[in-house]
Amino acid sequence: MSSKLRFRRIRVCRVTGAMAIGMALSLLSALASADTVWSGDFNGRNFLNYHSTADPNKVFFFAVSDYGRPPQYGAQQPGHIGNGDLLNLVSSPTRGGQWAARFTVKNSRNGREPQDCDIQVDCKTRRTSLAPNYTFIDYYKAMPYKAERWWSVSVFLPSDFDTSGPGWGPVVAETKAYPWNAAGPQLAWLGVALARDSWTINHRFLSKEMKQSGVDLSQSHWLSIGYKRDFPSNSDWPQGLVDFPDIAASQAALGNLNRGGWTDFVFHWRTDADTVPFSNNTGFLDAYMRAGDGEWVQVLRIRPMQNLQTAEFTPSYNRGIGQWGTLGGGQQIGLYMSKERVWSNIRDMTVYIDNNKIGDARSTFEEMTHDGSSLDGEPVPPKPRPNPPLLDSD
Repeated sequence: MSSKLRFRRIRVCRVTGAMAIGMALSLLSALASADTVWSGDFNGRNFLNYHSTADPNKVFFFAVSDYGRPPQYGAQQPGHIGNGDLLNLVSSPTRGGQWAARFTVKNSRNGREPQDCDIQVDCKTRRTSLAPNYTFIDYYKAMPYKAERWWSVSVFLPSDFDTSGPGWGPVVAETKAYPWNAAGPQLAWLGVALARDSWTINHRFLSKEMKQSGVDLSQSHWLSIGYKRDFPSNSDWPQGLVDFPDIAASQAALGNLNRGGWTDFVFHWRTDADTVPFSNNTGFLDAYMRAGDGEWVQVLRIRPMQNLQTAEFTPSYNRGIGQWGTLGGGQQIGLYMSKERVWSNIRDMTVYIDNNKIGDARSTFEEMTHDGSSLDGEPVPPKPRPNPPLLDSD
């Protein structure tokens, strides 16, 4: 290389050195989380990871009444300053992060209608949730159809958490998708909810075969199978027991609400709802749970199934994984339930959520947990990452 060319190279590096360092640090940060498609942590002491599709600096409050939104976001709603009653950040309890999100739905003593009604539906339901649905699809392309993905989320139930009321719910976390490329609302295909005495993991599958048979999406609730401590069973859909890797262990884990502590969930899947020909389906769904610092339990191992039939599924269908379509999916976390579930309770209903993130096919189980723990309970060192490029210097 000529001295003239060498001089020019050094000169450029000196002028842009600060810029180069900044670029390298950004690259290093990106490499450190190369397998994380999206992180919903609150470590910035804000909710900006749940931003709108059009503006990454504006939080999308999907279903949080104005008055109860976090106080720091009043500037986004002219004339409004929320009091944080329904959604706010807390420094304790947390699960691996500096901050966790607290979601609250009020009872009849502390709430009033219509301000505490579900602003997305009506006064028959209650909801306080964050839902970057379209942001996942349009901005991050976080969960495309037929992609392999990991998802982790941790939920803390207070020691006085009450699910004794009538009605259904609450749903605390779910992934959603457009079925069959429909123009209508997204439908949840994988979710975590609470029954009176059990966690429930819901899996809804909608295939091309179902579309061709004329399945009514408005009645799609019956297309969702909810796994809990007493379902499936020998007396109620025994065909589904195959989805429990260890029946006793799965039912025990789902039946442990662990009030006063954290419950961790890790999901690993590839969506594929193409069921004709059935032999070509490559979908799978695995679900893992841990109560507190206990052992991890694989509670579900769901694979494609031929001729699935329950009392609700008539006629029988071949089961794939997720919903057939190409628009990808979104997410919702928080509290969503029928009004009756909380309205007559002595206390408001509150949950805390942390460690919410999506990983791609290169992720590992250990990377999705908040503490790097593995299925055998031992922390695993982070896998090596490529080094950032060396900066040119004189």
